[in-house]
Amino acid sequence: MIFYGHNSTKLATRTSKTAICPHCDTQGSITFHIFSKYAHIFWIPMFPYKKIAYSECDHCKQTLGFQKMPMVMQKEMKQIKEASVSPKWQFAGLGILVVLIIVGIISSKRSSALDKEYLETPIIGDVYEYKDNPSSYSTMKVVNVFNDSVYVVFNDYATNRMSGIDEIDIKKNYGTEEYVFGKEELANMYEAGDIYSVNRD
Repeated sequence: MIFYGHNSTKLATRTSKTAICPHCDTQGSITFHIFSKYAHIFWIPMFPYKKIAYSECDHCKQTLGFQKMPMVMQKEMKQIKEASVSPKWQFAGLGILVVLIIVGIISSKRSSALDKEYLETPIIGDVYEYKDNPSSYSTMKVVNVFNDSVYVVFNDYATNRMSGIDEIDIKKNYGTEEYVFGKEELANMYEAGDIYSVNRD
């Protein structure tokens, strides 16, 4: 399945009053065509990357690319190209991408603030997602809270990807031996990135 590629759209069409066709010597019959080529992903335009141009004689129908035009025609063509601006919709994909990045940043900050709030006020049932090493992720669940002490049980299973946490966060996977952490210790683990998410039902 092809999900990226390029396309083009016409920017301008101008008929010259002075250009002379190099093939039939007819004056005033040359029409310049300017196109904007743009990249797209899933048919959503991302950005324009090139302007292409050619001339056509309305009398003899000869077409010429920019490089094959006489210098006089090239000069006129350059002026038309410089005045032709790619439409804003060709940047639609970049605009969408910027919005998604901003939304992601805001969402991440909100999630981080909520995690810190949960760490400061733990309750029974909170699940801390943590990593043992760069390729091992697991969970521990809060089973009791007493003053600044948080009692947890560890998940007996681990996964090699963050997205696999939901598959192992099952009641029967948790052991029965309890371990105790101080609230400050858990907060430090979060700041260090060892605990990377706190889930609360």
